[in-house]
Amino acid sequence: MNLTSPERRDIFTSFFAKFGHGDGYGYGQALIDFLDWEISSGRIPDGTAFKKGSKWWKVVNGTLAMDLANVLAAETVGPEASPWLLWSKDIGSSNDQELLWKAHNYSIDKGCQVAHPFLDDETKEERQFIEIVLKILNTSQSQSEPTNSGKLGKLTSRIYPRSYPISEIELSELKSSLNSLKTGSH
Repeated sequence: MNLTSPERRDIFTSFFAKFGHGDGYGYGQALIDFLDWEISSGRIPDGTAFKKGSKWWKVVNGTLAMDLANVLAAETVGPEASPWLLWSKDIGSSNDQELLWKAHNYSIDKGCQVAHPFLDDETKEERQFIEIVLKILNTSQSQSEPTNSGKLGKLTSRIYPRSYPISEIELSELKSSLNSLKTGSH
């Protein structure tokens, strides 16, 4: 996707300011925080550095951004954006969080299919990291992890790598941090 980082952020913030189902960006806060991490880590270049970033991360995120943009523009009301369209219409429902994860992971799954050819361009460690991130997303959906606070964003910025691609040492540290979180030993 050839969206710039500011364009991506503008789409996310515009969508969730309108359809966030709460104060500020509501349930979209964690998604905006994750986008900020993708940009700051270099996976999606911010436009000021001479870094290529990652085609895989750009395409997956771009697919999500375009799904949000289509609902904002009301250009796509068919099956391509249907989970996000359902989200935008379901304001105040008791299953807001569940619908958000369903819509989010629909876009991510679709983006992963489109971006699949670019996985071979990633390092072995970055591919392992991508697998970890996707597993965490699926777990977050199954547990209906709250996205309307800064909790997930803080966790992401604390344990995910600060640069692209992830190094072998960073991957090892991440796995250790995740194991500590699972066992409750911090």
